[in-house]
Formats: sequence, structure tokens, C-alpha cells
Amino acid sequence: MAKQTTMDERTIRTRLDFLGFTSSDAELLRSMKPWADQAINGFVKEFYDYQFKDPEFASIIRSNGATQDGLESAQAGYARMLFDGYPDMGYVNRRMAIGELHARINITPQWYITSYHFYFEMFYPRVREEAGEKADQAASALNKLLNFDQALIMDTYINGLMDQMRGLVTQVASTAVSLAEASGQLSTTAEQAGQAVQGIATTSQVVACASEEQSVKSTEVTNGMGQLSRAIEQVAQGSQQQASAVEQAAAIVNQVSTATQEVARNAQSAAEGSRQAGEAATAGSQMVEKTLAGMDKIKNAVDTASQRISGLGDQSAEIGKIVSV
Repeated sequence: MAKQTTMDERTIRTRLDFLGFTSSDAELLRSMKPWADQAINGFVKEFYDYQFKDPEFASIIRSNGATQDGLESAQAGYARMLFDGYPDMGYVNRRMAIGELHARINITPQWYITSYHFYFEMFYPRVREEAGEKADQAASALNKLLNFDQALIMDTYINGLMDQMRGLVTQVASTAVSLAEASGQLSTTAEQAGQAVQGIATTSQVVACASEEQSVKSTEVTNGMGQLSRAIEQVAQGSQQQASAVEQAAAIVNQVSTATQEVARNAQSAAEGSRQAGEAATAGSQMVEKTLAGMDKIKNAVDTASQRISGLGDQSAEIGKIVSV
């Protein structure tokens, strides 16, 4: 709401004196009040019929929920107060209320000031006719009082605009403070976000390192599995070799057994054929040589088996080393 202009009885008189409005002027207008109470209704009807012909004016009034009938009633009350005598604080407060209303519903000076033209055109002739011989004095008194009203209403209207501007400035200042606080919060949030991003980067590096280590370990495991696979293959090969050596040893044992049987048979033959010793000496010598040769075969087979078993032990030890990795 508009802030009212500071006003008291002394200020009122000062302003009226400046305009030349006298007690005589006030008394003349007051003497015409009975006539005014009757004539004003017709005037305000003509006044607003003309104003509402302007589409922009009509739109402003209707957009604020006002009607022509309502405005006519308010204007009639305003016009009648012109004939109440010398203005007092009640008169001034009523004029200030009009200024507040104009500021609130956006009736700018464009509409308010120009509306006084219609007073001059429509109302003054009626006043002059009623005043008769005092027509000039009555018209002059009315003109002074309307100028006084215009000053009051415009003061209030301007103060209302100033109040709105102060309110806007306060809102802007509050918004600026809020914006500064929001900027500070945004800065803090940005810093926290930066720290979070740094943390994510660090974590990513740790994950990358861990992934690299895992990759290395996986490679080591893969290599170890390869070594284990080869070792198992070697064990299998060694087992095959061991089985082959055992098989060869068995064959040698069979050879030894065969040779022993041959020796036994040869000895038996020698005992039975002692009488033929002379003739069989040569054959016995050959048998002995065969026996010695068989023993050499046994020795060689045993040496071979021993070497292969020793190799198998070395391979088993290598497998143990690989598995321990």
C-alpha cells in the first residue's frame, strides 16, 4: 500500500493559501451543495460514458474487477466533497485514498490528469449556470480546489510507486544475498565434487594397479599351470619310461632265468657226460662263454634300469619344485 504524504492542518492551509483558496471560496461552494447533491449523478454518468468509450481505459478498469456503476458511485462521492466547505484532514485522507487506489489498479496520470479535462468541459458549465452572478468566482474556487486535489492524489500515487520500487530494491537485495549464498554453496559443492572426482581418480588408479597385479598373478598362474602340465606330461613320460625299464628288466630277468636254466642243463649234461668230457670240452668251453655273456647282459640291463630310475627321480623332484611355485 502506498505510503501517505505527511499532512496536517497547517500543511493543508499552507497549500491552499499558495493556490489562493480562501474561506470565501469555501463558503461559496458550500452554499451550492444542495444543488450539487442533485446534479452530480447526471454528471458522473456522462463522465464515465465518455471514458469507457476508450477500449484501453475500459480494459484496465475491468481487469481489476471494477465496474462503471462502481466508479460512478465513487466519483459522485468525490465530487460532492468539493462542496463540503474548507478542506480538513478527512477531506485530505479521502483524496489520498484515491491516489492509493490509482496506484494499485494502475490508473496512471495519463488517465487521471486528462480526466480533469472532462470536469472543465462537462461540470464547469453546470456550476457556472447554478452560480449565476458569482459564476466566475465559483468556477475559480472549484478550479483551485481541483488543483489542490490533483497535488494530493499525485503525491500519494508517486509515493505508492516509490514504495513499490523500495519493495523491489529490497527483493533484489535479498535475491542478491541469496544468490551470493547459493554461489558460496555452489563453490563448496564444486570443491567437494572436485575432491570426489580426485577420490574416484585415485580409486581408479588403485583398481588399475590391482587389475595389473591380478593380471600379473593370472599370468603367473597360467605359466604355473603350463609348467604343471608339462611336468605332468614329463611324469607321464617318465612313468612310461619306468614301465619300459621295468619291462626291459623283466625281459633281462627272463634272459637270466633262461641262461641259468641253460647253465643247469649244461652242468647236468657235463655230469652225465663226464665220460664224454674230452669230446665235450670244446662244447663246455662254449657254454661257459655263453654263461658269461648272459651275465654281462644281466649286468648291462640292471645298469640301464638303474639309470632310468634315477632319471625318473630327477623328474619327480622337478615336478615338486614346479608345484611348490
